[in-house]
Amino acid sequence: MLAPARARTVLLTTAVFGIALGVALRFGEGPGASPVSRVLTLAVLGVVPLVLAVAPSGGEAWDRLVTMTAFVLPPAGLAAVGALWADTGVTGGGLASAWMGLAILVAIVGVSGLSRPEARRDPRAWTVTVALLYLPVGAGWLVMARMGLSPLGFDPMIVVLTAVHFHFAALVGPVLAARAAGVLEGRTRRVAIGSGLAVVAAMPIVAAGLVVSPGLALVGAVVLAVALLALAAVTLLGVVPALRRRGPKALLAISALSLLLSMPLAVVYAYGQVAGTDPIGLEWMVRLHGFANAHGFAVCGLLAWAIEDRA
Repeated sequence: MLAPARARTVLLTTAVFGIALGVALRFGEGPGASPVSRVLTLAVLGVVPLVLAVAPSGGEAWDRLVTMTAFVLPPAGLAAVGALWADTGVTGGGLASAWMGLAILVAIVGVSGLSRPEARRDPRAWTVTVALLYLPVGAGWLVMARMGLSPLGFDPMIVVLTAVHFHFAALVGPVLAARAAGVLEGRTRRVAIGSGLAVVAAMPIVAAGLVVSPGLALVGAVVLAVALLALAAVTLLGVVPALRRRGPKALLAISALSLLLSMPLAVVYAYGQVAGTDPIGLEWMVRLHGFANAHGFAVCGLLAWAIEDRA
């Protein structure tokens, strides 16, 4: 089951607007039109509503909370976009705080998905719940970025890119894995579930690596890459053939193939931090890895399920 029809309509309408706005900003100028700001705009108004629209329903409490969240999300998302254009400091941080409130509501939605005993025995439900619980983490880093804070002396770009990661891989990977497992059987189903669980486990390892050592960050990057590449494999071999319409088949194939570019780049970049080299460079990581993950993996994958669900 999916979110109620009224909530899905609002969520999908918001997502279409967010995707269009993200594309339109490529032709703009100013802080809100930078590559990282465009990706975050796509996240708050495009990816998050799509996640809520396609995530498997967690029952009656889930449905009520999703409906409430659907109507709160557009103004909160616009406030977050405003924070990307506003001056760094109190104004930017204050606007981003509205998105933090929405992220906490999304986390509550996730917890409500475990209210039923059968859901607590379903690993797919756990992966979706943890994914939604990660959104306030990303929102918190976004607030710090717009406040101009640098926790533990991190470079400001690392702060904002951490917000990006928790809005994309940590959020989208487990949801797409759960949807894939819903149409798979046997070994491929177990691989899909395992990939979702590995993604939620990899994110804190990567985050801890930023504080402890680049070597730990490399371990997290490898775990994340293996998990998502395994998801790409079962998606191409098992899920795409099972879909009913050509459009979703093509979009989900693009989503899976995008990981073949983005995840090896992530491992190479993390290895470069350990070895003291810079084989790719942060700017190209943002352009290549970021574009492939955001537009290819996340948007195409989520849109595929949204269209398939309407069939």
